[in-house]
Amino acid sequence: MPIVNFSQLSKTLAKPDIQSGILNDKLINRNFYKSMKQNWAEMFDKLFRLKTLPKMRVILILLLLQMIVTQCSAQNNPQAQSGTTEISNPASNAITINWMDSYSKNFSNLKQYNVLVYPALLSDSYDNVENNGTTMSVVNENLKMIEQTGATGVTIHMGFDPWLIGLPNIITENKTVTKEISDSNKTLMLADASAEYYRHHKQPWDQFETEWINRVTTLAKLFHPAYYTVIKEPPWYVPMIAGLTRDTSSAADKIVSQPTQWISLLSKLIAAVKSVSPNTKVGIAVSGDMYNGTISGKVDSEIMQSAIRLKGLDYIGFDIYTATAFENTAQFLHTYGNGGKSVWITEAWDSTTKNLTNNQLNSETNLKWAQFLIDYARYIRATGVVPFYTNNFASYNPRPSGTQNLLNYYDQRTPLFYEFQKLISTQKNLPNLSNLN
Repeated sequence: MPIVNFSQLSKTLAKPDIQSGILNDKLINRNFYKSMKQNWAEMFDKLFRLKTLPKMRVILILLLLQMIVTQCSAQNNPQAQSGTTEISNPASNAITINWMDSYSKNFSNLKQYNVLVYPALLSDSYDNVENNGTTMSVVNENLKMIEQTGATGVTIHMGFDPWLIGLPNIITENKTVTKEISDSNKTLMLADASAEYYRHHKQPWDQFETEWINRVTTLAKLFHPAYYTVIKEPPWYVPMIAGLTRDTSSAADKIVSQPTQWISLLSKLIAAVKSVSPNTKVGIAVSGDMYNGTISGKVDSEIMQSAIRLKGLDYIGFDIYTATAFENTAQFLHTYGNGGKSVWITEAWDSTTKNLTNNQLNSETNLKWAQFLIDYARYIRATGVVPFYTNNFASYNPRPSGTQNLLNYYDQRTPLFYEFQKLISTQKNLPNLSNLN
């Protein structure tokens, strides 16, 4: 197959607005400003050497200062940090009420079963904990909100930074949270979140792969999750890999563009997890937008075609944020089947852009989407779903900063929270998919 320009692709992958965390505050920003200081100092020196009129030189310096302020703001903006791959969402691709009404015509005569719901615990995902006032008390309040939906389990996109750079207090808090989930008779799904450290300390593929295996081994041994999505959207990892080039000529480009390389890694990750937590179900997730004409979609499709035949893999997952992602996922399963693996919707929301959901005017779409998501899961015979932007269970407004503000925030409930609570409650007496004839 042609070599995929993953280096160029990575520059087009935006991130949803998941709060950045303690690592960025203590390590990444320090390196960023050190590098920025050197670059801008060189530019200032060149400006002062210009043989231009003094007034023109002053104007150029003022423009340069404005650029510095803009770059600093972008670096400190928590909405520009970690998250999952975001796909452009033109109007024709939006999940609208009209589109859901039209597509729902496929849902006649569905077998009714209990769709497992594992909402994302965002305050303890990525490197969010201890950031902007996100203390353990805030995480507990967030967890309480998730548990009050009646959900079967909780999903954490656990970042590995605390183990990489030595943050024992965060490790302790992660252990506390997972214990509280278990004590509440909920089960845990982990999704790999790599580490923010790698965004500023890129690793050659061989080293990245070795550390990836160590990461899942460490976390599986510590937490013994019921489910573990060990690869989450291959293009999402691109900014963490060293050696990629714009012209796709490097050895690193050839490695990461080959689906066989990802399947080889997946096999190693499965073996690593099972060696320390044999009862954990292991899965891989890709973007649901596999047939939208993008290079990442083609690679994701080929990876998944091999994954469904891979020994030891328990489930395949699809991250669905657009109308085409719903359509493409169903098309893939209709064409290739699931190979006997369980199917999960491993991330989902009614848009790819959080700003679209931070508006009460969209609550009507949210409510219809919640029911649509459960019905669609039954349509593709999915075991469970993971609602992602679950802060909207608390409020349609942006997540605030400060511990007390966050405690007040997570003490609220939106109509969407009550809709999921109702949907979960009404299906609790139904058999699970595995128990259907």
